[in-house]
Amino acid sequence: MSRSLDCSGQPIAENGLLLISQFSFGVRKSSSDGRCYAQESKQRRSDAHTFDALRNAVNIDGLIFGDNPEQGITRGSTFLHPPLRFRIDFPSKWEIANSPQQVVAKQPDADVFMLLQGVSKPQGQNVRDVALGQMQAAGFRNVSGDRTTINGLDAFVGVYQGTIEGLGEVASRAAHIAHGGAYYLVAGLVAPAAFDRVDGTFTTAIRSFRPLTAAEAEAIRPSRVDFYTVRAGDTWASIAERSGGLVRAGTLAVMNHADAASPPRVGSRIKIVVAG
Repeated sequence: MSRSLDCSGQPIAENGLLLISQFSFGVRKSSSDGRCYAQESKQRRSDAHTFDALRNAVNIDGLIFGDNPEQGITRGSTFLHPPLRFRIDFPSKWEIANSPQQVVAKQPDADVFMLLQGVSKPQGQNVRDVALGQMQAAGFRNVSGDRTTINGLDAFVGVYQGTIEGLGEVASRAAHIAHGGAYYLVAGLVAPAAFDRVDGTFTTAIRSFRPLTAAEAEAIRPSRVDFYTVRAGDTWASIAERSGGLVRAGTLAVMNHADAASPPRVGSRIKIVVAG
C-alpha cells in the first residue's frame, strides 16, 4: 500500500476515493473520472488460474513469501506497515488484499467490505475538512460525524451514504486519521439495510488503527518459505494451521502444485509458509 496511486498506477484524483476488490472476491473497474470501484466477480478464480500469480509472489531462492515490508505486511487479520509506522486489526477471518493503492478486507461470503488507503493531496485546514471534502468528492453524503482521537491520533469519524458501482447503494462508517504528516482513510461499506448489524464491527476495526513504535516497526520481518515432510493424518488445513495460519489451506495446496480437495501425500516434502 502506498499513498499516491490509482488503479492504473498513476496519481489519483485530488480527492478520489478508491475501492479495489482483489483476490477472488472482485475485479478492478475504473470510471471515467479516475475513481476505482469494487465489482463482485461473476465467478471465483480457480486454483489453477491463481497459481501463476501466487508463484510470482514466492521467491524460493530467497525464501521470501509474498511479503514486502515497504508495501505493508498482513499477519492473520492484522495489517502492519513498517515504513509508514502503523497497524490495524481487521475483523477475524476476513479476506485481506493488499495492493500498492490500498488494502481491502472482505467478510467471507458477504458483500461487506473495509478499506484502508492514504489520502492524496488532502484539502482543508483540519482533519474534518479533509474528511468531508474527500467523501463529498467521491459522491458520498455525510449523515453524521464527529472529530475525535484514535489511539492518540487526530481523527474524524463519520457515517456516509453513497453509491458504489457493482454494489449499488451503500452505507459507510469512515474514519480519516492524521498520522505521520499524512491522512489515512479507514472505511467500512455495506448495503444500508445491513449497516446496523455490522457497524460495531466497522467501529472496532477503525478504533484499532494505531502507530507503531520504532522498535515495533524494526522487528517486523517478512514471511518465508520453509519445507515440511508430510506425516500420516496431515491435511492441507492442519499443516497450514501448524505453520501459524499465515496462508489458507487452499493457498498452501496451490503452492505445491496440488489439488486442495486431495490430502497431501505422506512422506512428500512440501513448501510451507512461516513467520519471518
